[in-house]
Amino acid sequence: MPNGEEILHQTLQHATAADFPVLTLLGPGDLTLATRLAKDFPRTEFLRCPESPLGIGHSIAFGMDHMRDLGWRVCLLTHGDMPWVSSRTYNAIGKRITPDKIVVPRYQERVGRPLGYGRHYFAELAELRGDSDDSSVWRHHPDRVEYLELDDRSILQDIDLPEDLLR
Repeated sequence: MPNGEEILHQTLQHATAADFPVLTLLGPGDLTLATRLAKDFPRTEFLRCPESPLGIGHSIAFGMDHMRDLGWRVCLLTHGDMPWVSSRTYNAIGKRITPDKIVVPRYQERVGRPLGYGRHYFAELAELRGDSDDSSVWRHHPDRVEYLELDDRSILQDIDLPEDLLR
């Protein structure tokens, strides 16, 4: 980040300031990263997903299995490369989720992240594989989706390339 902060670290600062527990999935070789982040975010659980190199679908499935074991009723799915999403936005989305609802945030009618899922959809999310992300799940249940219009452009901004930091 221009301020010298790591992208994931700043993303976690905002996510952990919200009113929800945080589970962060890392790659199988990220032991040093997990150890370092755990010191800064002691209330956050860090899991290394052995199948994450196979695609985001495998990572989501791994996380969903763990959340079901923890008894979570809802979850917000986001990416670690979204450092500008504020805790206020996480809270706005999270407070709208019910066990049988999917909350899809939008900025000027464009879908962003994090997406909110009730536990009713955890089993479907746990079936994802490869490069399939969770969009197939919420699009499969249009009658259960609540679109939440937000005045927060950051829900559309992730960092894939260095020039993305300049936006």
